[in-house]
Amino acid sequence: MVTMSPATNPPPAPAAPAKPAAAGTAHATAPAKAPAAPAAAQPAAGATAVAPATQDKKSGGKMADMFKKVGSSVGGKTKGMPKKVQMIFAVVILLVVVIVIGAVAMRGGSTAPKKPSTINIEDLQDWNEDISKTQNLAETQSVTFNIADLLGGGTNGTYFIKEVTVTLTWRDEDDVRRLGRMRTNQPDEFEFVINTTINATAEGPATMNDVNSKAGSIGPITMKVSDSGYDYVIVGNSTSLRLPETVTTSDVTVTVHLINAGDFHASGPEALYWNDLGNDFTVKITVSGKMYTPEAKTPAKK
Repeated sequence: MVTMSPATNPPPAPAAPAKPAAAGTAHATAPAKAPAAPAAAQPAAGATAVAPATQDKKSGGKMADMFKKVGSSVGGKTKGMPKKVQMIFAVVILLVVVIVIGAVAMRGGSTAPKKPSTINIEDLQDWNEDISKTQNLAETQSVTFNIADLLGGGTNGTYFIKEVTVTLTWRDEDDVRRLGRMRTNQPDEFEFVINTTINATAEGPATMNDVNSKAGSIGPITMKVSDSGYDYVIVGNSTSLRLPETVTTSDVTVTVHLINAGDFHASGPEALYWNDLGNDFTVKITVSGKMYTPEAKTPAKK
């Protein structure tokens, strides 16, 4: 009698034993490859990235050489190191280079010059200068003298003006005989003013000459800078000097005015008289204060 049984899968056939490798024959599976040596760091690219863009050609050349040397050093010292250690080492080196570059740039860059110490005016040498000018003026006319121009614009040094003293002198023409009669020359009348732009001024009042001697004079009249609240007015080059607050700049001028030139008149009734059209005068100007010259940085007091 035939009976039916559930089908069963036959057991798998046993694997054939591996054949031993023949002598001198390579195994079927190769051993694992050794990790590739890490690539050397590229210092040139990194150096360019951190180089300041504003460096001049000379500095740029020096920095490029520096980065090349650093790159060679990093490449040589990091061989065989793990990649992470190489990266840390490279970052440290680059930070050091950046710091060095910054220090060089700060030391070699253009820096503002140090301001000189405030000059001590009282330590400078005392100074005064006499200036004399003779000129003719027509009646009612005036002439102005600029002290800075009279001092040559400060080409011989820097002047600290403290006072200006002015004396004006003149002599009228002698009497003359005309048409058989003596004609007396009437007096001339002058005045002057010393002016600044800092409210320090002095006036030589209107004065007539003596009718007999013909001599006339006004002064001496002194203008003091201290009347303005300052101690000195500076004339000349002061760009290299650091000045105290008691020193200022100002125009200093002397203006002479011929108010009237007396005519020639006869005594008693007269049909004619002779005009006096003007006169000569001499102005003496004495400027005093302190003087600074580049040759004498700390001139001694007199």
